[in-house]
Order: sequence, then structure tokens, then C-alpha cells
Amino acid sequence: MIRDRKLLTCPMNCPKRIYALMCSCWEELSEQRPTFTELMKRFRQFEEKSGTLSSTTSSSLVDAPPIVNHGDIQTP
Repeated sequence: MIRDRKLLTCPMNCPKRIYALMCSCWEELSEQRPTFTELMKRFRQFEEKSGTLSSTTSSSLVDAPPIVNHGDIQTP
């Protein structure tokens, strides 16, 4: 579906700039997708401009362990 550019629609109440960033993660060629470091940089820029994310939230995004999905149960 990504090759045909059939992407998910913008979620309700999702800022357009976040949706644009989501779409960039769905580029067909991996070289054109942002790296994790680039994503974090963009999120921090969004935070600085809007002030909607707390510093605790943004740092926890970096420090949080990955979520492992075990069927219906998600564990860190």
C-alpha cells in the first residue's frame, strides 16, 4: 500500500505537522525516511514552538523502554 501511496488518513485531532511527519515515515525508499534521531529533533522543535508537550513527556520518549506486544498484553 505504501508503494501505491495508499496511506492512513490523518487521525482526528492530529496536528497537520505531526501527520506530515508520519507520512515521511512511510516513504517507499528507506533512505528518504527520517531516522529516529531526526524524528526526535522534529518533535523537540514542535515542542519548542507549541509548548504542548511537557519536558517530562519528551524526555520519557527517549528513555522509555520499547513496548513488546504479547498478544493482547503490552509490556515495556
